[in-house]
Amino acid sequence: AAMDKPVLSGIGHEINLSVTDLTAHTFAKTPTAVAQFLIARVDAFLTELEARRRTVLDLAQDMLDQQNARLKRRAGLLHNSTLGYLKEHQQKMILYREVLKQRPQRFLTDARRSLDLAATGLVRAAGTRVFNAQEKLKAYEKMIAIVDPVNTLKRGFSITRSSNGGAVTRVDQIPVKATLVTQLSDGEITSRVTDVKKTPKG
Repeated sequence: AAMDKPVLSGIGHEINLSVTDLTAHTFAKTPTAVAQFLIARVDAFLTELEARRRTVLDLAQDMLDQQNARLKRRAGLLHNSTLGYLKEHQQKMILYREVLKQRPQRFLTDARRSLDLAATGLVRAAGTRVFNAQEKLKAYEKMIAIVDPVNTLKRGFSITRSSNGGAVTRVDQIPVKATLVTQLSDGEITSRVTDVKKTPKG
């Protein structure tokens, strides 16, 4: 009962209740039942980890969907603005044609140059807006990739957990001879603590 670690009891006498069962953290009727209890705890941890991973992916997908929708709205506005701009200049061109019938060739040359400059400016403005929107979307994608725990593990980081499944963040959480499980990007490593050294303050 005074152990600093949780003690599991599985004596195997189903008809009796032993002192070990009464003092243990958790007891079962048989050793097999104890093993099944441990397996269930591990399965629960893995299930929770998978649920959190899916939550991150869902949030990332929602962000991407929102940015895609915003980009589509802006593209629609740009399309409508472009059509309106072209329609307005088309009407001006019709007016110019009527005027040019009575004007010299120089006026016609100047008008064409002005129209070409306006068209070039429109194309550049449209390209710039689309490019800026695409760059923002790429930036959001990079942010999402950074917070993905799978990518964090691939960059060389790991998650170390104690035997009870809690994440280890301080050396005073783990005593010597404790069993640790380190999660990497491609699997897990189980190790036993042989020494604990705390970094001196200051």
